[in-house]
Amino acid sequence: VFLYPNPALDRVFIQSKEEVDIVIYDVSGRLVASQKSISSNGIDVSNLSKGIYVAQIISEEKTTSVRLVIK
Repeated sequence: VFLYPNPALDRVFIQSKEEVDIVIYDVSGRLVASQKSISSNGIDVSNLSKGIYVAQIISEEKTTSVRLVIK
């Protein structure tokens, strides 16, 4: 599973062999975005303020946490 671009401006994409869900938290642990069944269009993050976030990428087999930087 690979999240790109990172740092991001307005949209992030996930490269994965299977369908995944994404959940994004700010540094205080507050849920700020989520999307199920990520498609090739990725997820819009243009409404997020500049800063550091934690993106959890959830598949049937595992959950991966990735540091996400928004420019």
